[in-house]
Amino acid sequence: MADKTDVNEHPPQPRPDNTHGVSDASQKSGSGGVVQVYESAQLAYQKELDQYWQGVDQAKLAHTMVTSLPPEYVGPKKPAGYDPPKSPSTLPTVDDMLANWNKFAPLAAVGSNLPTLAIDEGSEAAFKKAYARESINIGSKYGLTSKETQTIVESIYTFEDAGTGTRDLLSGVSMRLTVPDSQANQKARRNIHPASTAIGYNQLLMATSLRFIDGSSAINDRLSQLAKENPQRAAILNQKNELLTDVQHAVHKELLAFGKNNPGKYFSANGQPDEQLYTDFAKSQISGSNGLTGRQMSAAVQAFNLDRDIGPVLQAQQLNDIFQHGFKPSFRNELQQKFSRQAGDYLPAAIEMANLAGGDEADQMLKPQNANYPTDNFFDRGGYEANPLTNRRTADELLVAIYSRMHSGKQRPVGMQQMDQAFTDQK
Repeated sequence: MADKTDVNEHPPQPRPDNTHGVSDASQKSGSGGVVQVYESAQLAYQKELDQYWQGVDQAKLAHTMVTSLPPEYVGPKKPAGYDPPKSPSTLPTVDDMLANWNKFAPLAAVGSNLPTLAIDEGSEAAFKKAYARESINIGSKYGLTSKETQTIVESIYTFEDAGTGTRDLLSGVSMRLTVPDSQANQKARRNIHPASTAIGYNQLLMATSLRFIDGSSAINDRLSQLAKENPQRAAILNQKNELLTDVQHAVHKELLAFGKNNPGKYFSANGQPDEQLYTDFAKSQISGSNGLTGRQMSAAVQAFNLDRDIGPVLQAQQLNDIFQHGFKPSFRNELQQKFSRQAGDYLPAAIEMANLAGGDEADQMLKPQNANYPTDNFFDRGGYEANPLTNRRTADELLVAIYSRMHSGKQRPVGMQQMDQAFTDQK
């Protein structure tokens, strides 16, 4: 699950010299020295952070909680004009995902009579309509009405994509490239290496898409059902389902081969793959038996999120994942105790918290005894530092912050208007 944020009982105290251990002599040096002072202070600060997060990890292993927040930087300001080179992202762009799909699809279908199918996207409005249909289908399994599902889906969409995001929006890509959704904007956003591999309306990570494709027949079953309900498109839906089955077999074979050298790390006692297997496979630059790396195959699978038929079903699996936690009795009871008659209003925020931190972690954050503990206890360092909303907040404060962001917009942008219409069209 994606780690996708300011009050503190024990705030860190500023250093008297305000320099994170940098000497007075160094501070008095010339312009080059100013840069050195700043870099030295930053290095010292990073060491402090490393020590802090080591303590958080140790606390988690001991099943205890930390009560302090990460140390704040209180050293010298960044010198004017100082702009150190940053390592550019090498994560796959949308164009990379589509290119890898075109490489992987023929290899996955070796021995099959199926033609190689291109990712068929359709229009943004049509994709949203299919996503609304799939969301309602998932919501109905948890006793939700269409309206209740719409409220949750649109709240998540507002939080994750500001109500403007497109089906192909990757994490960290500017929202300016979605409004309006012109061909020029689409071309630009599809050629940007993102901040993470999360894509779409609820920001589905590449490793998570891989897990959904590999670990369940739910997507296949749903495609079969849709084929029966839509005779005009039954042939193409069944064909895509067959191709998906070929992809699943090919991916599973490569995952097993990748994990076999370290089964204690990647598989449970009963042989089930661990989340770490999908995460590491999605990062791997090691070539599999078909000549493609784990990263390339995972990027190819991520391209399924763009397909007009498979994409909405795949994206809705993320909803199912977080609904499994959000509609547990304990989850709802904790909300009821916290907010009484407003519990239903806060449910979308609690579900988004599960989307950010993971269901088990969100469940822990809702417990009364954990309300005032810092969110550091419930996120890993990468997820915490990547999402400013989580930073320097307690568990309760994070929930309120998510709720506030979901309700901060005064206008309904084009993307949200499309989403509104998509749900209206289901009636």
